[in-house]
Amino acid sequence: MTGKTNIALIGPPGAGKSALGGILAHKLGMGLFDIDLEIERHMNMSISQIFATFGEDFFRSLEHEFGKKIALLEGHVIATGGGFPVNPQNQATLKQNCSIIYLEASAKTLQKRLKNDNTRPLLANPAQIQTILTGREPIYRQLADFIIYTDSKDLEGCLIELIHIFTGKTCQNRAIGEGEAQGVADFWGFGAGYVEN
Repeated sequence: MTGKTNIALIGPPGAGKSALGGILAHKLGMGLFDIDLEIERHMNMSISQIFATFGEDFFRSLEHEFGKKIALLEGHVIATGGGFPVNPQNQATLKQNCSIIYLEASAKTLQKRLKNDNTRPLLANPAQIQTILTGREPIYRQLADFIIYTDSKDLEGCLIELIHIFTGKTCQNRAIGEGEAQGVADFWGFGAGYVEN
């Protein structure tokens, strides 16, 4: 642990930041601040609609403004957008009071998870996943206090590792209840016993 009161999840689209963020916050008794979700609520539009209507520069400015709120939060799990850490000002905000977790996933895994997802404005072409990953991965790694390798883990495996990092405890029972897992397994793309070959 770093002594900071917030946990920030960073990583590419499809890494599981939002999927893990809500469950992790619940398990640790923390609040949740999902930047993309906050923007969607504020604009009453989906992220893809914001991109299509106003463009990426407008979205990035919104993202930065909402990111400033992180400095005022205590005891929250922060689910960032995939491009949020690219902005140096956002990096400084995260470092200020967050333990930063990089959820790492290969391009192959991301393509599998996102193959039926039409809501990611920068990933209309699967080849863009590798391009984005190549450009952002050094930033993710430089910022991270901890790295979780998600390729060969299911959602529960990632959650157990996160809980261990922040509590020092090892889960003896299921970390995710059946109700909590609803809707998440489909996004993740595999079931509880999955290990990638």
